[in-house]
Amino acid sequence: MRVLGLGPTLQDVGTPGLKCFIPTRLQMEILARKKAEGEKAALEQRILDMEEEIREERMVRESHNIEDNSQHGSNS
Repeated sequence: MRVLGLGPTLQDVGTPGLKCFIPTRLQMEILARKKAEGEKAALEQRILDMEEEIREERMVRESHNIEDNSQHGSNS
């Protein structure tokens, strides 16, 4: 029994013998969303990794600058 409108459906009521059916279009949208969320998470992780690399490179450069200044006897 299918009727347009609000209210409980036979699946909501738990009528025996009815299988839960998810329309193909909805399944495709769910899969697309999961894929997009996975890609977003991967990109966010890549950004974090790149930011960490930049921080590490800065620390190395700063330590080299400090070593160079100490070797040349600079007080500044």
